[in-house]
Amino acid sequence: MVPPAEARGHLIAAYKKNDEASSSRRTALFDGVETACVMARLYAAARLYVNFFQPSFKLAEKRREGAKVIKLYHDPSTPYERALAYQEVPKAVKRRLREQ
Repeated sequence: MVPPAEARGHLIAAYKKNDEASSSRRTALFDGVETACVMARLYAAARLYVNFFQPSFKLAEKRREGAKVIKLYHDPSTPYERALAYQEVPKAVKRRLREQ
């Protein structure tokens, strides 16, 4: 059964396109030391995954030809591979990266 138009009006008015959870509700989801520790372990694992296994393109050149913008990219590589290839990174840092 469809509710009458008056009843539906308040349901539609309650929805807003850019309605986000208020900051108090968001912080309530992550209360406690135990939750913070779990989130820290999750982010540490995600950092390692991104740095060692997720290649990405980096912009090498960007030029405009009239109204058209032409972008050229380096070959995809992981942040780990880029750090090892960069000459300015000290050998001690590269050694620590290889040990991870």
